[in-house]
Amino acid sequence: MSDTQENFNFDRPIMDTKSYEILISKLKVSLCDVDGCTTNHFNNVILECKTCIEQCLCAAMNSIDSLNCNYLLSCLENAGCLLQMLSDFIRKVLASIPSVCSNMKQYPTATGCIILFVFNHCKTSECVYGECLLKAQRQLKELFRTCHELQLTYLMSLETHFTFDLSQADDLGVLLEVLDINLKISQVVENLDIKTMAEQWKAYTALCDKYCKYIEDQHIYRNCVDMLCEMVRRNMKNVLETCTDGAGKTVIRPVKVASFGIKILTKLCNIFKKATHYNDEIIYLLIFLNTYNASYLETYLKIPSEITKLIEENTRAPSVALVEALVAEEAFIHDICKVNEVKFENEKFIGYLILLTDVMRISPSDTRLNVMSRMFRLLPDGHVWFNVEIEMELDNKRFGLFEYALTVGSAFARTLSGDGYAALERLLLTSLLETDCYGALFAADLWILLMRSSDSRLVAETASFLIEVYRSLARKPAFHRSPQNVHLTRVVRNLFGLCARRDKDRILNLYKIEDHFDLWSGLTPTEVGGRRSAVGTFVAMLKGCLDIDEMENALLPSNPVAGERPTDLISGTLSTLWSESRTDEGDEALRCERIRRLTALTETFGPLLSEEAVREIHGTIGDLLRSGDENVAFVLFQKYCSFYERGLVPRDALSRDVFAESLEADDPIHRHAFVTLQRCGRVDRVVREDPTLVGPSADREPRRGTPQFELQLRSVRSHRFSHGCLSDESPSADAERPRSKRMKLDDDEREDLISRIEENVRRLSELKAEGGLSDQRKAKLSNVFYKLQNILES
Repeated sequence: MSDTQENFNFDRPIMDTKSYEILISKLKVSLCDVDGCTTNHFNNVILECKTCIEQCLCAAMNSIDSLNCNYLLSCLENAGCLLQMLSDFIRKVLASIPSVCSNMKQYPTATGCIILFVFNHCKTSECVYGECLLKAQRQLKELFRTCHELQLTYLMSLETHFTFDLSQADDLGVLLEVLDINLKISQVVENLDIKTMAEQWKAYTALCDKYCKYIEDQHIYRNCVDMLCEMVRRNMKNVLETCTDGAGKTVIRPVKVASFGIKILTKLCNIFKKATHYNDEIIYLLIFLNTYNASYLETYLKIPSEITKLIEENTRAPSVALVEALVAEEAFIHDICKVNEVKFENEKFIGYLILLTDVMRISPSDTRLNVMSRMFRLLPDGHVWFNVEIEMELDNKRFGLFEYALTVGSAFARTLSGDGYAALERLLLTSLLETDCYGALFAADLWILLMRSSDSRLVAETASFLIEVYRSLARKPAFHRSPQNVHLTRVVRNLFGLCARRDKDRILNLYKIEDHFDLWSGLTPTEVGGRRSAVGTFVAMLKGCLDIDEMENALLPSNPVAGERPTDLISGTLSTLWSESRTDEGDEALRCERIRRLTALTETFGPLLSEEAVREIHGTIGDLLRSGDENVAFVLFQKYCSFYERGLVPRDALSRDVFAESLEADDPIHRHAFVTLQRCGRVDRVVREDPTLVGPSADREPRRGTPQFELQLRSVRSHRFSHGCLSDESPSADAERPRSKRMKLDDDEREDLISRIEENVRRLSELKAEGGLSDQRKAKLSNVFYKLQNILES
């Protein structure tokens, strides 16, 4: 939209003083003569008023340079007098003659131009009047008052008296010109007076509503959206820049203007529902408003709570109402989902996620599933914002951003039809098996939440289905080291715990404990035992943990005798197995896997262990940690701390050497130990009290809520995790080529390929001896190792 000062130039030529005074006198007589007024006379008077008022104000502006303040005041008084007389003249004439556009084409445009010109003069006067401003204050106030009165008369006449015959092209052209002029008036009065602005916009929307079916395909809606979005954004930025301590009063006006702008935008969206869709600017505005929510303003911009409360009260409800006005249109949903998340890095992620949840809350239906899908694709970018203190309110409860999205997603899912829920299940399974940790975590949490309030038959069927998925993937060695294993196992265990006893027994008969140790080892003996005794469950699980020879050796000395309690057998067996793990000198990978399984078995049957067995096992774990094996440290350090954290062993059972070994180790173990201590508060306090550990423990990971913690989160924001494919259908380097065209190797070529691998390994060994392998290169080699291992195991 062009600037108003370009359209109404104050430097236009001015008539001589005599002609000017004659015109004013003539006009005042004409404005008093209403009797017998014809439409032609009315149009001529309006045009003469336009010319004369513009001449008055241009003369006033030109007199500033000569410092002729008396002449300036006279010009302003003449303009104010003409405005007052014109307002009275219009009221009387329109009450006595038919007011139709075909007879009065000059009236709606010329009067609008007068109002725009005068308001623009009032707006710029503070900047250009200089020394004369103080002397002209009374005249300027009177000028604004009389123009405001003319504005009200003009707007009322357009809404109630004046008629456009929009079947005529000329009348439609006049209406569009009138709307453009009044939109410019709305822009000018924003900086003058809130009440005047409100009256202008209310009349403007009423005019749009009256003629909406004739102007839907015009530029009106687009221009309104652009202006209102810019107005709201500009005022909110003004608030953010000025709302420091003690600036409460200065932010009230821009907050109120922004709130009003959102409400008018909502009204226009309802009026132009069938118009050409123009959603991008509105979407960006909603994201902007949601980003600067009360929690973000208090946490990051340190804005006082009374100001954030004012902002929240005036913008949150109107912005939700705006979404309600738009969400019924599929085009709006489509435009939201196609937003490029690259544009919303950093804090804008918050606003986009909240907008997606608003859509799901306001209009839950199967057609909104693509919004849920879009949210899943957005989750990987939430690494920073899911871990800081951003909170949203829902039903008078505060939730972190991740929990808020999860709560809304759970409520949304419960509104779906059968077909919609089936589509959601496919989305959950896909997300659960992808490499992104937040998408998988969200899918797992959402699935578990939904099952907690579902029919028992659905829970059992879902659990059985996911176990089949687990069995299919478990055939691939890479799966057991993948993040999918973690998330899928967690969902299966939780769903199994929700099943009825009869469904649990049926599932355990199909998927026996001894055949699926990794799946069932995280559950309690009661959950997986059913009618079976604790010893029977332990023996079944032991079969899954050990091979046949180990099984015989483990149970032979622990056969129950008369009067022996089940806890004695379980305690004795686990103590023996842990003791033997000290001297296990087999393959390192197999040894680590054995310890991992033994840890899971101990966790499962921990409540049945005797105090003596607990102390022995805790001591053995401490001995293993002191050995310096980093693989063992990753598996056992958290377990070692948990014994004291849960009150299973006394304080004197904690060994200073164990903590020193982990805290002074290489970076991966060092970081793992710090993270574990942050989760184990009791153990952490013990470590901090030891002066010999102050140095190693001082350089620990920053805690949540600190600037250092956020900085660390941001530093890894762009990282993405990947691993070997888990499915034959997964894309690979050759996947795009037809199988028939793939290169086939003969025996000599295969032998040559293996020889090259051997030679490269030898050269890498030499490079390692020279210290030329960085951590990044070691990570690449680790991936190559797993791929080779998969080839050997397949």
